[in-house]
Amino acid sequence: MRSPFRSRDELEFTSGSVGWPLYHLALPVVATTLLQTVYNLTDTFWVGRYGSAELAALTFSFPLVFLFVALGSGVSAAGRILVAQHEGAGERRQASFVAGQTLAFSTLAALVVAAIGAVGIGPLFRAMGAAPLTRGLALSYMGYILAGLPLLFLAYTFSALLQGYGDALTPLLVVLASVLLNLVLDPVLIFGLGPVPTLGLEGAAIATLFARGLAAVAGVALLLSGRVEPTVALADLRPDRAFLGRVARVGVPASLETGAIAVSVTASLFLVGRFDAAVVAGFGIGERVTSLMFLPAIGVSAATITMVGQNLGAGEAARARRAARLAVVVPLAGLTGVGLLVVVAAEPVASVFSTDTAVVGHAADFLRVVGPAYGFEAAARIYSGVFRGAGRTGVALVVSGTTFIPVRLGVALVLLGPLGYGPLGVWLGYAVSGVFGAALGFVTARVVGWDEALVDDTMGHGEQSPGRNSR
Repeated sequence: MRSPFRSRDELEFTSGSVGWPLYHLALPVVATTLLQTVYNLTDTFWVGRYGSAELAALTFSFPLVFLFVALGSGVSAAGRILVAQHEGAGERRQASFVAGQTLAFSTLAALVVAAIGAVGIGPLFRAMGAAPLTRGLALSYMGYILAGLPLLFLAYTFSALLQGYGDALTPLLVVLASVLLNLVLDPVLIFGLGPVPTLGLEGAAIATLFARGLAAVAGVALLLSGRVEPTVALADLRPDRAFLGRVARVGVPASLETGAIAVSVTASLFLVGRFDAAVVAGFGIGERVTSLMFLPAIGVSAATITMVGQNLGAGEAARARRAARLAVVVPLAGLTGVGLLVVVAAEPVASVFSTDTAVVGHAADFLRVVGPAYGFEAAARIYSGVFRGAGRTGVALVVSGTTFIPVRLGVALVLLGPLGYGPLGVWLGYAVSGVFGAALGFVTARVVGWDEALVDDTMGHGEQSPGRNSR
């Protein structure tokens, strides 16, 4: 029986069908993203059984981990885009150089972000209102996370580089192995077993770092071994200052775009926090369900980066445009249908996560308001993938930044304040921003000349392309 997953050797991105390569790229990315959430779910499950103070500390820590990773995500995003474009152009040597430089600068970025985090983490927890006991536990947890940030960054970078090349299956297998390891280590290190002492929340941090670290080491080893593409030589790891400028031009807007999403979620939580605990819990359930529903859109967006990047690199602008249209239309229609089903089944869906009628009521209200906009927000995120694939990360930043900051938060603030809508104002902010983002992406794609690859001499010394099939 043939698997729905395909290896890179079975896929062709610059000729033939447009839909099947998108599907076979998106499917393992969706599975990989789902596995990434298992880290958080596993930690939450076991820590919740260890102690409520530890669970509260973990809850405060998750948004900041997301924010710190977002700050450094631009390097891996730039690597994904440039690898895709050079691979599409048949420039295997340049793609390998890009991969090595991305690994080097990702490590440096992690060290810088970790230093910033070490200074700012305490004031951030105080600003978020963490109680002294919770804050102390959270600081201890984040100390481990910040120390291991280079490993986290390298694990993400490995996946991004291979996905840019068109291999989404290998990162899925590596992440699967690390998730299984984390599933075993979490209860052992949190509660202790035999000679292993009880470490509590610190045990959850150590388990996550060990599992992610294994993924990072395995990923880098595979790239250096030549067993996966793009193959990286040791010389490619030496930081090149000229390439740093290229990373900054492509990567900084990508980091800011991801940061805008993180800020919008955190700020929405602050707005909801002015209401009672049932509203906050209902918001959390609604967000969790919505995040799960968006997994296909995340996979298609990542696949679109590769398809658009490789086709533009190969000079196939018309094919890149066809891929972009298909990538937008299918999730727009599909997730609109899913959202309407969620509207109909809002209460049963919410009741899966809570038995408190007040919490279920607020969660159901969130789903009824936001559900009809699922397809539109999916389209907005995929337009971001289209612009990223072309190297126009600045354009992607404008579209996403406008959607998630001034529109989502602006609508929520106006409806909460002068109009007195209560929590419904935040729910409507989510829905309106999704529709706005899709419309802005549509208009921008027709106004901005995105369909031309930004491939140049990445090597910085005039080396010519060795050809599509050279190694």
